[in-house]
Amino acid sequence: MKKYNEKDIEALKAKIEGHLKLVDKKVELHLNTKEEIENYLKFMAKFYDYSNGNRILIEKQFTGAEAVGSFKFWKEKGFAVKRGEKGVKILVPCFSKYLMYENGDTKNIKYASEEELEKVKRGEIKTKKKLCYYMEGNVFDISQTTAKTSDLPKIFPNRWLEGDISNYSLMYKGMENIAEKIGAKIVEPYEELGVAKGVTYGNKEIALNPRNSQLQNVKTLLHELAHAKLHGGKKHENYTTEEREFQAEMVAYTTCTYLGIDTSEYSLSYIKHWTKDTDIRHKKDLLKEVSDTVKEYIEILELTLEKERALTKANNKDKELHNNKEKENNIKDEGLKLENTYVKFTSSTAKEIEKGDSWEFNIANELIEMMEKKYSIDESKHEIKIKIYKNEKCKQLLSSELKFSIGDGKAKDLGEHISVAVKNGEMNIKETSLKENILNKFNSIIKTRQSNERLDRCM
Repeated sequence: MKKYNEKDIEALKAKIEGHLKLVDKKVELHLNTKEEIENYLKFMAKFYDYSNGNRILIEKQFTGAEAVGSFKFWKEKGFAVKRGEKGVKILVPCFSKYLMYENGDTKNIKYASEEELEKVKRGEIKTKKKLCYYMEGNVFDISQTTAKTSDLPKIFPNRWLEGDISNYSLMYKGMENIAEKIGAKIVEPYEELGVAKGVTYGNKEIALNPRNSQLQNVKTLLHELAHAKLHGGKKHENYTTEEREFQAEMVAYTTCTYLGIDTSEYSLSYIKHWTKDTDIRHKKDLLKEVSDTVKEYIEILELTLEKERALTKANNKDKELHNNKEKENNIKDEGLKLENTYVKFTSSTAKEIEKGDSWEFNIANELIEMMEKKYSIDESKHEIKIKIYKNEKCKQLLSSELKFSIGDGKAKDLGEHISVAVKNGEMNIKETSLKENILNKFNSIIKTRQSNERLDRCM
């Protein structure tokens, strides 16, 4: 933001006053034709986080703006403003903190004494931020930066892009959250509503016509929620019927536009009807309340979406962990199975096996598995040496000798000992098909271990 010295202040004030007069003029224009109303409300939906005045200034200076941010904003997002681009001027409010005394007096905190500052820390003197003046700031549209429209989902990850509003239950949940936030309640109608799409009772209770479609419910509920917030209770008397309907439909249409729901055919004519013969100054006040309400409602809807995304992500993670666990169990059940293959024990320090014993591979595998479990509990180790043969008489040798330990927890059965040894080059297998079978088993072991590691990290 540009800083000004005292000599520039008067010029700046004049410039800002010019901006404010432009805002007044544009408000008047926006509310005089159906097309201008539509453009204005669509712009409000796109830039709901900006004030009415700044939205108008942005639109006036940069027609068709899509997404704006300060120089710092774009830099933090990893993009740069293109060389030679001029910023879009906006009004930046500057606030100061004031001490609020019980007798109604106030004082800028920068003039507070040490004693007063201590009282502020102890909560004995309350403080409040007050708008002091406006400064001129700059924002840049995405088209003025190195970012592209396709980057918008990354820059604004929570926005309802591309009009995806198919999840009605999520939309409705968001509006229930709005109702809860403003102290309203969605109820069944107390009487036959006839052709009325909805109604707001005096106690901030909102009812929808059961004949409504889902789309109608979204639009109508937003309309009635606006009534509940802006015109509920005693506030109802502060507005004419025209003003109440004007504001409620403005809120509904703008929020629907943000969500990708097109209600322009109905809403714009409805809004135009209530804008006739209304004082311009009062229109500005009404628009300010509309803008604040839209901002609040969109933020609540976005928070609902964000929570749903987080929940979905967590559920997907749980599903992935469950699938990994199933795969792990399947791998364990399959094991390494070698048909017409025999294992000869050439050496053993374990009492269950004697030197020279030979077993069909699957039997030997089960034996080693049981011994691994037993000796891992006993915390004792035993050395085993084996060779693999083609047939029961052990005349056709298929491998070099393998030496391994049982009870050290490095493998759960004979298949794992052999698979790891072959992969590491510690055991040579002469028959190609047998070697491939064993290596496939090794890959399954690795996947199982990786799955276990992921499970351990997430538990």
